[in-house]
Amino acid sequence: MDASSRNCLRSLLARAFSLRFRSANACFFAAWLVSNSADAAAPVLDHLFPAAVQVGTTNVVTAVGKFDPWPAKIWVDAPGIVFKAETNSGKFSVEVAADAPVGGHLVRLYNEQGVSGLRFLVVTKERQTEEVEPNNEFKKPQMIDAFPAFINGRLEKSGDVDSYAVALEVGQTLVASVEAYTLASPVDAVLRVVDARGVQVAWNHDGGPTLDPFLTWTAKSAGTYVVQVFGFGYPADSSVNFVGNAKCVYRLHLSRGPYVNHTVPLGVPRGRKRTLELVGWNLPAPASVEFDATTVAGDRSEARL
Repeated sequence: MDASSRNCLRSLLARAFSLRFRSANACFFAAWLVSNSADAAAPVLDHLFPAAVQVGTTNVVTAVGKFDPWPAKIWVDAPGIVFKAETNSGKFSVEVAADAPVGGHLVRLYNEQGVSGLRFLVVTKERQTEEVEPNNEFKKPQMIDAFPAFINGRLEKSGDVDSYAVALEVGQTLVASVEAYTLASPVDAVLRVVDARGVQVAWNHDGGPTLDPFLTWTAKSAGTYVVQVFGFGYPADSSVNFVGNAKCVYRLHLSRGPYVNHTVPLGVPRGRKRTLELVGWNLPAPASVEFDATTVAGDRSEARL
C-alpha cells in the first residue's frame, strides 16, 4: 500500500472513530437526560411557615414539602406579594407591599413537571409574633407582652405543647383562639389555660363552626396565666398522642382588650343609619356604635370603638 492509500485509510478510520465517539456521547447525554427527568417531580407544598405576614414587611418564609429540583417557581393569587427563592431548599424571602390586599391568599409552586396543591398565606395589618422554642413546659412559657397578639406557631414534634404566658388583672377576660383547621393544617387543635400551679382553669377543643378552638376566661385573681396549644392528628386515626411535625402550623390570637363577637342587629340596609349593639368581651359601656351605611361605597365598611 502506497503512502497516499495509507493516508486515505487513516483519514477514514479517524472519521469513523470520531463519529462513533460522538454517537456514544450523544447516547450518554440522552441517558443522563432521561435519568434526571425521572428523578425530577412536580413540587409538593404541604404548608408555609409562618402562615401570616404583615403588610409592608419582608419575611423569611419556609415552604414545607418536597422540591426537586430547587428553586421551584411560585404563583400567588394577588399582586404585592413577591416570593424570592433563597439558596437553601424551601426558603423564600417574601416581600409584602404596604398596599398588598389584606386577607388569605392562595399560593402554589410549579416547575416543568407539574404544580403543587394550593396553600394559604395570610396577609394582615397587625404585627406578627413568632413562636420561640423551647416553650413546651408551663413553667417556662414564652412571655407575651403586647396585645392583641397574633402568634405564628408550629407543633414541631410528636407530643409538642406550646406555652404562652399572659398577665391578667382581676375581672379581665382573656379571649383566645387558634387557626389550624382553617389553614388546612393536619392538626385538630386544643386550647387550655393553666394557673401558676399548672391547674387547668379553662379548656376548649372545637370552638364553633370549625374544629378550631375558641375560649374566653375571666380572671378571678390577678396573676400570670399560661395559654397552651396542642392537638391531635387530623384526619383522626387510632392514635391518641399529641401530634407534631413540620406541617402542623397554626395562628394563635390572644386578646385581653375589647373584643366584638357580633352585633345586634347583624346587618344594616345600605343607605341607612343604625345604632348597633356590640356583643363581646371587655367592651366599654354603653357597648354600641353608630353605623352609617349611607356612605358605604363597596360591600365592606369598618367602624371603630
